[in-house]
Amino acid sequence: MATASAEAVVAEAATPVPALDFNSTRITELSMQWVKPEADQSLMAYFQQVFPVAEKYGVRALGRLVPEEAIVGELQPHVIGLVEWPKLESFDNFMADDDYRRLYPQRDAALDRLIVTHLQAVDDASVSFDPDKAYELSGLWIRPDGGREKLDDYYAKLSSLLSEFGARTVLKFAGVRSAWGDFLPNEVRITEWQDKETYDRFRDDARVEQLASLRDSALSKLTITRCSAQAMGH
Repeated sequence: MATASAEAVVAEAATPVPALDFNSTRITELSMQWVKPEADQSLMAYFQQVFPVAEKYGVRALGRLVPEEAIVGELQPHVIGLVEWPKLESFDNFMADDDYRRLYPQRDAALDRLIVTHLQAVDDASVSFDPDKAYELSGLWIRPDGGREKLDDYYAKLSSLLSEFGARTVLKFAGVRSAWGDFLPNEVRITEWQDKETYDRFRDDARVEQLASLRDSALSKLTITRCSAQAMGH
């Protein structure tokens, strides 16, 4: 039995994390959920009922981020879900569906707060959300008076440091609309790190701190949340 268990652990570790495709012609939904105490099972039961309804309108589950620390700002829901819709009208039609509306009481019984934001990927991307890695979710509100140029300059200077620490921006989105709540940055980025320890070393690096003033001069608001990831594509 001991040998079989060891082999199972090795096999699990060797299993590749599935790649999830983000399409720049479709809409990515960022669903941030603050779950009521002891309501995890109720929320799962709600999702089991709501997804068959959403699938009528072409929804596709992509991934789940689990926020672990609010680095800048106070954005720290319990769960951040990523799903894809063919277009905005698909979501609107889903919202108007009577079968969905009947589930409102179950949703509201499980959640203290909900934010739903629609985004569009800047480029097509294939991403493998790895539970062993660390992810940074950044929301950027860009100043209209030269903020874009300053932000591009910041990321150009930051890129060599990201490479040095083995990090990479895996997804970049433009904000499209706020469907629920008050979160609509001009840009959202998801950056991948090998682990939390590497991420912490990067944050403590003096060169990163020196660039922070350039970043802040480009933005009117910034949120950064460190997350772990859980793949859920199908």
